[in-house]
Amino acid sequence: MNRYKFILPFVASMFLCAIGSAQVGIGTTAPSAILDVSASNRATPAYHDGILIPRVDAFPVVNPTATQDSMLIYLTTDIGTDEKGFYYWNFASLKWIPFNKLEWKDTASPTPGIVANQANLLGNQVVVTDNGRIGIGTDNPTQALHIDDGDIYMNNQSSPTIEMQSTSGGATPAGTILIEEQDANWNGQLRFNANPNAWEFLAKSGSNSTDNHMLMYIDAENGNKGFVRIGKMDVDSIVDGDLKETLEVLGGIKIEQSKSVTGTISHDSSLNPPAGGAGTMVFQDGDSSFYGWNGTVWKKLDN
Repeated sequence: MNRYKFILPFVASMFLCAIGSAQVGIGTTAPSAILDVSASNRATPAYHDGILIPRVDAFPVVNPTATQDSMLIYLTTDIGTDEKGFYYWNFASLKWIPFNKLEWKDTASPTPGIVANQANLLGNQVVVTDNGRIGIGTDNPTQALHIDDGDIYMNNQSSPTIEMQSTSGGATPAGTILIEEQDANWNGQLRFNANPNAWEFLAKSGSNSTDNHMLMYIDAENGNKGFVRIGKMDVDSIVDGDLKETLEVLGGIKIEQSKSVTGTISHDSSLNPPAGGAGTMVFQDGDSSFYGWNGTVWKKLDN
């Protein structure tokens, strides 16, 4: 009976307050909003000063309706990519939306930085370390950009560009593209060597660290720009000025039947001129002979 004596006056006072001002105060006699809940003591609040939102272990099987738009719940456990925390119902998207869900979270291991939460929960590691490195597919990037088990795709309607620039003039090489198989049986490199200025194609056996060779050298130094040497060479064996001709081949050259010269040609004949113009050399299967076009007629080279 005593309990009813307490509850009835409390409910009546709330009802009268709501009728009089359309506002309800809990812990206050002067509510400042439709519902105003005050702590027992702002400076030293009690452990029970607060509001408990309905707690659920899973989202409802049946979605709420439009009249329940903005309804609040508290998810008590992680479910897939949905983490424990407060959610509100967004009827427009038919989704439970988390409060202040951070896409990026701090991480201390294995390298201090931040991790992309959504991607990480789905098993796709994306991190930005405190020392400025980005890791995709790895949580421990060893370079400024480290992509593990993935590809790079560039799409540009005009001219997609990859630019590598060295800020130290004496760097050797200034830039390197490393192509390597995971089984390490071989690897190849395309690099720009700053001293001398040249593009170099390198190849090395993964099982033998001393089996390292240069297969092509394209000079980019002043008067020798565009000079090319092809063949098996020692790495860093060429110095500025070594190349004397536009094309140097360390080995034989095989020339097959020309695909642009389809008709029969003969010595001093002007028939079937090549698309390449003067200086073109071809091999003719019919008589197993080499011919050169001087701009006017064919000249048999093995006469």
